[in-house]
Amino acid sequence: MVEPLTAAVIVCLFFSEAIKEGEKALTKWVSDTFAQLVPHGVNRDPIFYDSN
Repeated sequence: MVEPLTAAVIVCLFFSEAIKEGEKALTKWVSDTFAQLVPHGVNRDPIFYDSN
C-alpha cells in the first residue's frame, strides 16, 4: 500500500507535468493562430516601408 504522502506527491507531479504540457500546447496554438491572422509581408506595407 502507498503512503498517503507518497500518493499525494505522485499526483502533484503528474498534474504539474500535465500543466506544463498544456502550457506548451496552448503557446503553440496561440503562436500558430497569430501567424495565420497576421498577413505575410506586413513589414513591406507602404506606410511602414522606407525605400531609402
